Amino acid sequence: MTKKQKKMLCRIIVTAVLVLAIRLFSIGGLPGTLLYLAAYLIIGYDILRKAGKGILRGQVFDENFLMAVATAGAIALALYERSGDYTEAIAVMLFYQVGEWFQSYAVGRSRQSIAALMDIRPDYANVEGPDGLTRVDPEEVAMGDVIVVKPGERVPLDGVVLDSMSIWRDLGARYLLHRGLTPEPGLGELLFSMSMEQGADYLRTHYPLPPEEDVLAGLSAMLRDFYYNEVPEKDGAHEALAFLQGRGVAVTAATSSPRTHVTRALERLGLLPYFRAIYTTGELGVSKHRPDIYHLAAQGVPPRQCLVAEDSLYALQTAAAAGYRTVGIFDANGEADQQGLRNAAEVYLTSLARLPAHWERLNNEN
Repeated sequence: MTKKQKKMLCRIIVTAVLVLAIRLFSIGGLPGTLLYLAAYLIIGYDILRKAGKGILRGQVFDENFLMAVATAGAIALALYERSGDYTEAIAVMLFYQVGEWFQSYAVGRSRQSIAALMDIRPDYANVEGPDGLTRVDPEEVAMGDVIVVKPGERVPLDGVVLDSMSIWRDLGARYLLHRGLTPEPGLGELLFSMSMEQGADYLRTHYPLPPEEDVLAGLSAMLRDFYYNEVPEKDGAHEALAFLQGRGVAVTAATSSPRTHVTRALERLGLLPYFRAIYTTGELGVSKHRPDIYHLAAQGVPPRQCLVAEDSLYALQTAAAAGYRTVGIFDANGEADQQGLRNAAEVYLTSLARLPAHWERLNNEN
């Protein structure tokens, strides 16, 4: 448990004890009001502060603002009714903070568990200079230094090796056609930006599917079958992975797909032995709109010593903003804005087979 988590847990406990004490001992009047106010501020001061900052930045309707409005409304109602009971306002804030604490704790435990399985944090970096290679602390590596990765040393790579983008655009249409329904034009693009749960809800509300049908389970089954039996490797995947393996570069997969699906597909295609580890956003609980999955895969390796390959623009931009080296991979069924992907990436490849031709540049530039 981190220091921040311990502090939040203390705030939760203190707030709960205060509210219970007020209720058990029937503390009313001004003392009761002051105790309620203290409990509210203890559990919610950070939410109120974030809401205020969001308003100043013009980002009004975030979760902090909505929590502040909800609890302020509950307090206003209690004042209007002159009940002197502010439990509802405090309870709303308390339960929200409890949920946030559990999420933070679960993510932290997930990181620790994976780190315990695979400790790949390097203690040094090889910096090339006039007198040869010098071992230095990774934190001491400066912009412009040339890093040399020797065989057996580790540099994480987000593996874009499965040609799976087509299923994410076609899954909804496949599902409907299998049930004799005609999908609307542009359905693939519409569902592409949604989660599986959101996509299932959309199909359920916009198409005449039986009320008892479990749409999410049906979509999941079709997706599983595709990964298990159909998904091909991307062009040049074997060549690129063999090239990296030959240079002792550790390769990890950071994926938004379920672990079982990806593992089965990589195994079927003979690609699984190339990967040291597989990390999934589902297990982490955070999408690629945040760089957590890349940090987890890096396991302490500085971002500038890591190479992230992506065929999705938003994911590549996330990695680049966090300081990672980036390679954009063309996918005819994937990212619509290929020009944007080309512009955002340090190197843009039409095939993974072209990675060796660009390796010298990627391995030596900072």
